[in-house]
Amino acid sequence: MIIHVVEPGETIYSIAEDYNVDPARLILDNDLIDPEFLAVGQTIIIVYPEQIHIVAEGDTLAGIADSYNMTVLDLLRNNPFLIDRDYLYEGEMLVIRYADERKGNIKTNGYAYPFIDKNILEKNLLYLTYLSIFSYSISPDGSLDNIDDIELVNLARQYNVAPIMVISNVTEEGGYNRDIIHNLLTDTALQNNMFDSIIQISKEKGYYGVNIDTPYIYPEDRERYIEVITNLTNRLKSEGIYVFITVSPNAFGGSELLEYNVINYAAVAEIIDGVVLLTYSWGYLSEIPMSAIPFNYSQVLLSYLTTLIPPEKINVGVTTIGYIFELPFIEGISRAVSISNANAIELAVDAGTEIYFNQNNLSSYFYIMNENLSLVYFHNGRSLNAYLSLATQQNLQGIAIWNVMYFLAQEFIIHTQYYIDKVI
Repeated sequence: MIIHVVEPGETIYSIAEDYNVDPARLILDNDLIDPEFLAVGQTIIIVYPEQIHIVAEGDTLAGIADSYNMTVLDLLRNNPFLIDRDYLYEGEMLVIRYADERKGNIKTNGYAYPFIDKNILEKNLLYLTYLSIFSYSISPDGSLDNIDDIELVNLARQYNVAPIMVISNVTEEGGYNRDIIHNLLTDTALQNNMFDSIIQISKEKGYYGVNIDTPYIYPEDRERYIEVITNLTNRLKSEGIYVFITVSPNAFGGSELLEYNVINYAAVAEIIDGVVLLTYSWGYLSEIPMSAIPFNYSQVLLSYLTTLIPPEKINVGVTTIGYIFELPFIEGISRAVSISNANAIELAVDAGTEIYFNQNNLSSYFYIMNENLSLVYFHNGRSLNAYLSLATQQNLQGIAIWNVMYFLAQEFIIHTQYYIDKVI
């Protein structure tokens, strides 16, 4: 795999010629909306097929897969654009196998809201081990508010992806209610109500497991948190339900490594099934996340956390979404607009502006001028690849993508470099 950054004067055809690859395939792999125009600084992923199939009259996906002793899902992973249509073009090239030597196995987790577009979800499911559906909010009595997630759970299972119920203390305004969690952690009756709700919903809807995602817990509740997670895990495991927790560097008041010294993660690390290390600022529309946790800090943080939690249980968070921030941006008042990677590239091309890369937090960005100056901030396969490499270096369980509401075409590099583990 090669990551190429577009330079002035280059076209997709000149890049294809330089690397001796088919330009049509390069266009598909990178989801180029208008391949005639590239932005300087744009990231192009280049992979080399080892075996291809040229579609003949009468070919079907099932027939092609069968002839190469592979599954239809593997054929779709190599050619995700096929999900967008119900037919094959005679003479088109399908990748059967890539030349990359895979680095090993990895688990992948993607977060989605219930209102995700079905077509986008299906593309993402090709590369996931788990689908974390966000989210079930905790009611004052400890029970869980219901969400419309049946279609997502069923579709995930069709793709052999394990559906995970995310439980959070998120509010309708998008913030987090600490008092809800405080009351829950200090009241056994509320805890039992939540445990019962989890078991009932999991069995009714077919959830594989649950992820407890409760950031910003009061310092005095730290030990209670560990105790409740332990009790919850013991209860759910007796029902055959897997348990994960989400941890944020500032979940317990601050972002320094010292904060982890007062949380006894070792107490629950052996019984829970996984930990997701996620930076919540990625999802905020009310502040510019350019100062999000630097990549080198994530490396140091993970090195420390692996002394508390077995690395094979840790999933490091990575984001694939982008934002448009209209300037001047007043934090807490202004609201950003979320966009996909493909839309960000389209904006840069239309504006004729260069895309820059922030090596500190692995983000791409540029400025555009319409009625006002705006900052466009996004992520692509370049940053995804860095986190994949980090997971490999630290011997982690895998990565967690926040979020999969858009499809990052360059996500296919996960499949070309790793065997994606399946648990169902």
